[in-house]
This record gives sequence, structure tokens and C-alpha cells, in this order.
Amino acid sequence: MRRRSVTVGEQGHPALLHRIRYGRVGPILESVASSDSEPSTGTAQRVLAYVLVSVVILSVASFFAIMIGTWSGMAQSDFGTGFWPVVAMTPYIGLPLAMLVLIALLISGAVSRSRQARRR
Repeated sequence: MRRRSVTVGEQGHPALLHRIRYGRVGPILESVASSDSEPSTGTAQRVLAYVLVSVVILSVASFFAIMIGTWSGMAQSDFGTGFWPVVAMTPYIGLPLAMLVLIALLISGAVSRSRQARRR
């Protein structure tokens, strides 16, 4: 059984740290709990992921707003006034933008994985 030492400065759940200290975790949990490994996602990937989720939610919400507006009896001419033109165009711009952000996120993840593989 392989044991590893846990320093006092490591952050984490005390029970998990105790189990690591005394060798009662498997190799998967040990690699997850170790503090010397580098983070799996970078800041750029997190930002891209949040942008992707935000754009998709905004586009879907505006799509449902148009459906609800039509269901409540709004005529075609009513969608041409006020904030409705912006709401109507949001899915046309947001969903293709989300696809581009998704491709950028996939490329960013592949590049970071290849860099990590080269370091090992």
C-alpha cells in the first residue's frame, strides 16, 4: 500500500485528508485530492464555458418570450416596436455565436490536454 504525506497547509475535507494520510483511498481519489497537481481547467476555458452557457440561456429565453408573446395574442406588427426587435434577433445571433464559442472551448481544451501530455 502506497502512502503519501499530507501537510498541514493542504486544504480539503478533514476526513478525506485523514484517509489520504493513512492510505485508505484509491489512486483516483488520491490524484483528485492531491494539491501538487495542476488545475485541469484554465481561466480562459472557464470564461468560454460561462459565455457559452449565458448566450444559450439568453437565446432560449428570448425564443420562449416570443412564443409566449405570440400565444398571448400579440400580432406580427407588435413585434416590430419597443424591445421586441432585439428579443426577436437574439436567437439568430446568439445560437451561432454559442456554436463558435463551443468550438473555441473544444480547441482550447484539446490544446491544454496536449500541453499537459507533453509535460509528462
